[in-house]
Order: sequence, then C-alpha cells, then structure tokens
Amino acid sequence: MLNNRLLTSAKLNIPLHEIIKLCIDNNRAAQEHLYRLYASKMYGVCLRYCKDSEEAKDILQDGFLKVFDKIHQFKKHRKP
Repeated sequence: MLNNRLLTSAKLNIPLHEIIKLCIDNNRAAQEHLYRLYASKMYGVCLRYCKDSEEAKDILQDGFLKVFDKIHQFKKHRKP
C-alpha cells in the first residue's frame, strides 16, 4: 500500500493525487516531494511579484505553509 511507502527520491513516479493523499496524512516525505516538484516554479512567480530574492523566498515559504495547512480541502477536478 502506498501510504506505507517512504518517499525518499524525486525520481519516484508517483501520481500527484497519491502524493496529495499522503500530504493530507502529514507525511513529511510526501510534503518534501511536493515541494521539490513545485518550488522552483512558484519561486519564479514570487520573484516576478516582489523583485527581491529574500522576500520571494519568504513568500514561497508562506505559500507552502498555507498549502500544507489547507491541503485537506483539496478537491480533485473531475471531467464532465
């Protein structure tokens, strides 16, 4: 079962919905995996808004804290 799997490498090919399920269960390795998947793109967006690298890093951290705090509210988009 995937919930018992330890996520230790970004090379793992785990579907995003499974990573999210593990994040909902407060799995730190899954949270790190999700962070590694999206941090660089999110940092780029943050940097475009504030133009200061330290402020962008703070915004990025705040954003991920909010993501992990609210991840239990995530609803997968369904196709009609």
